[in-house]
Amino acid sequence: MSTNKPVFTDDFVDGVLFGNGLTLADYFVRKSPVSEAVCYLDRNGQQFYLSIGNDELFKAALARLITLGVRIVVL
Repeated sequence: MSTNKPVFTDDFVDGVLFGNGLTLADYFVRKSPVSEAVCYLDRNGQQFYLSIGNDELFKAALARLITLGVRIVVL
């Protein structure tokens, strides 16, 4: 049985994450006992949550960042 879940390639996810000029060093993952959030710092050092409305794309972005060695902040 096949599912209709989208499959996101690393190239596609990299485009979403890094296409606007952010680098791996700009990102971090904030983990709490109940959630994980992908966050980033802008050029002024202000922190933002990366808003991704597609759950599968969010999971792919989170997995890609972890694979690349993103900093993880545990709350």
